[in-house]
Amino acid sequence: MRCSLSSTFYFMNTTQEFKPLTKYKPGSTRELWSICLPMMLTSITTTLMYFCDRIILARYSIDAMNACVTAWMASAVPSFAVFGIAAISEVFVGQYNGAKRYGELAAPVWQMIYFSLMMGVLFVPMGLFAGPWVIPDAYEAWGVPYFVWVMSFSWLFALIGALSGFFIGQGKAKIVFVVATFGNAVNIGLDIVFVFGVPGFIPEMGAKGAAIATVIAQSIQATILFTLFLRKDDRRLRGSSDMRFKPALFKECMRVGVPVAIAHGMEVLAWTLLIDLVAIQSELHMVVFAICQSVFIFFAFVSEGFQKGVTAVAANYIGAKAWEYIPKMFRSGVRLCTMVLLVLLIPCIFYPDVIVNAFLVEELQSYSYEELQSLFQIAFVGVWLAMFFEQLAWLSIGVILGAGDTRFLMIMMGLVAWFGGFLPVGIGLHIFHAGPLFAPLMLVFYTICNSTCFYLRYRSGRWKQKVIA
Repeated sequence: MRCSLSSTFYFMNTTQEFKPLTKYKPGSTRELWSICLPMMLTSITTTLMYFCDRIILARYSIDAMNACVTAWMASAVPSFAVFGIAAISEVFVGQYNGAKRYGELAAPVWQMIYFSLMMGVLFVPMGLFAGPWVIPDAYEAWGVPYFVWVMSFSWLFALIGALSGFFIGQGKAKIVFVVATFGNAVNIGLDIVFVFGVPGFIPEMGAKGAAIATVIAQSIQATILFTLFLRKDDRRLRGSSDMRFKPALFKECMRVGVPVAIAHGMEVLAWTLLIDLVAIQSELHMVVFAICQSVFIFFAFVSEGFQKGVTAVAANYIGAKAWEYIPKMFRSGVRLCTMVLLVLLIPCIFYPDVIVNAFLVEELQSYSYEELQSLFQIAFVGVWLAMFFEQLAWLSIGVILGAGDTRFLMIMMGLVAWFGGFLPVGIGLHIFHAGPLFAPLMLVFYTICNSTCFYLRYRSGRWKQKVIA
């Protein structure tokens, strides 16, 4: 009865009772931008880490870069799935914060910390033994050592997600940004040292060196975030000193988080298998897809940053039952997406040669630089369109995830990944022997399917029935 009365009270008095996350008007473009910008910058530092990994390895060896792409995708299937569960702490923290349950904010974070540590028991043997089974023979020499390191320590990625959720859910995204920037700067510096080596001090390690640099950088990020999580004010006011394992809360986190993990797992698995199909077509197919995918992942900082920001803001509105602010916030998100993506037109459409030259230091097969640049001019138009629709999809997902409507997320992401991505591309390549532009351009179709499905779910309002707090 108490929860019902409380919910009614907040619903009837949202304007007076809702505590804004920022100094700006709730639902405004400025409010959303102030939360999303640090998340975008955080995401860009993370994607920059993978992007620089590939550029540095491409300078070292094209085979090493292709092996890195293949091995990373293979490790991404379980690691992103587990990250999806651990990062669900953001939703719980956001809804608790909106509902003014401040003393409980750290409890779901601790549950996801324990979950992340548990996953180390699974990931270490996977890293040590699964590499030869999931890496294509053509890339085994470079790919397996990379996979061993990245897979064995993927639990660190989940731990970072769990701890970041504590700050993001409260709208303190700047903390996560600063820590991520520092950690990823360390990664890029170590990349150069470990990949190429230092004569007389550090041996040349190639792809393995890039993986070791990533593990060290993630360890630094996790350590800093955990130290901040245990600050005096957070121990006293937000319960971070309460380290108890709470089975009921752990189960609830898993109930909401596991569908997200399955969704990401099915999506990444579909594209991992797709890379195998691309790799057996020709070296040109693989290089075009690898570079386009790298650009797509790099610029995905926009959609990922908006999604994380929208999820945090939406979760707080939902926890406070301030429903009227959500449509305003969504419209603000669309405006911000459009402005940012117009800026991204510049590198993708007007300067594709700069991107191509960053990866290719030698001519490929019988193709000249001019022919390759003409090929990528078309491919990057597709990449930009895919980013536009992916952005719209993740805005809708941000609201849906902020409510805890993860079962729908699981079903739809899985269906779209396989029937809107893997099958069409697989049929085109395997049966019709489509050219190297086919797979990158099919990203557009895939992202249109994604954005349409999730926008319809947002418009239906059914996600309101899945509230946690």
